[in-house]
Amino acid sequence: MALKEIYHTVASVLPIDADVAAAIPAGRLVTLDAAFLVTLPTAAGDVPIGIAGDTRRQAQAANNPESANVIMGSYQTTTTGSTRWTQNRVADNYNETSASSEMTVYHGAGEFWTDQYDPNITTWPAAAPLYDLFAGANAGMWTTTASTYVSGVLLGDPQALPSGVPGTDVQGSISFGTYIHLALYWH
Repeated sequence: MALKEIYHTVASVLPIDADVAAAIPAGRLVTLDAAFLVTLPTAAGDVPIGIAGDTRRQAQAANNPESANVIMGSYQTTTTGSTRWTQNRVADNYNETSASSEMTVYHGAGEFWTDQYDPNITTWPAAAPLYDLFAGANAGMWTTTASTYVSGVLLGDPQALPSGVPGTDVQGSISFGTYIHLALYWH
């Protein structure tokens, strides 16, 4: 789950329950629960407050495009070693919020690339208003399907995002994956 910040006006650090098992991937829209803790939206009336800038995750998994599944304890096979996902904060057990119980939340104006968009949408019109999905496994993902609150404007449809590492995927680089380009819109 990934978020690439191009520019932003406000990056707040807000409290979160770092021990909750439900993952909040970076790049998803978030709201506040009754205890004023950052969480994913779960109902149509949940007001999005911004974009998650960190990932809260309990299970070991790929957290970002820079992660890789590596074999530990053996140089030959996974049968004699264990596999782990690499990440910047391995000491936090792959949970970027565990040490502080806080999450970076971007709000105000901003421009971002994210891979946290509705996988069921096939058409992404230019300058379309973006909303959040508010239920299920896709809660907080960006979508063009009308919802209660407009949270952004689409600047680019799903496309390969170049990483800058030399390769052949896109524009002479290895791709980070498929991302949408958006402007954060708060009114």
